[in-house]
Amino acid sequence: AEPDYSGISYVCTDGAAELMKQELADWCRRRGIVPFASSSYTPSQNEAENIVKIVSQGVEALQMQFGGPNKHYVRALDHLTIVDELLPHNRPLGDYHTPFEAFLQTPIPWKQLINGIYPYGCKAYLHVPKSLRAHTHGCPKAILCYHLGLSKRKKGYVVLTHKHRKVIDGVWDVFVVTNSFPLAEERA
Repeated sequence: AEPDYSGISYVCTDGAAELMKQELADWCRRRGIVPFASSSYTPSQNEAENIVKIVSQGVEALQMQFGGPNKHYVRALDHLTIVDELLPHNRPLGDYHTPFEAFLQTPIPWKQLINGIYPYGCKAYLHVPKSLRAHTHGCPKAILCYHLGLSKRKKGYVVLTHKHRKVIDGVWDVFVVTNSFPLAEERA
């Protein structure tokens, strides 16, 4: 069975030869899809290029806010994509305000929707359980870290330790300082 294309009204391509063949135009017209090409040398008209630009600029902004090493670029991308689904959009989503609500087909109160979402790269403290401390007195009860977002592999957060620059995936016992970005402040 062929997929349902009824929600697609048009397809905009960049004018590449393989996308301008008559066979593709006929296929689109049989399904009620209007094919057209953007003007030459105008990437601003190409929706795919615009999405790439929006995502790359968003990730760069998060990296600047973080102030940390660029090797955590993928973590910034993960954070951006998760947060983007939770924020209200201008695109039509029916009775829902966010893509996440539209996916679940359920309205969710704002405070509940953003609960547990913290700024990328902000200061955080990871609690060290008593069982892992060398002594009960004089040993730090928390480790200074930087919040890198929600884990995609485990339940919890991803943090980068300050001292050893080690990424720890799937931690819950974290105290986050949402208005402090020490690595960015060091660079300023």
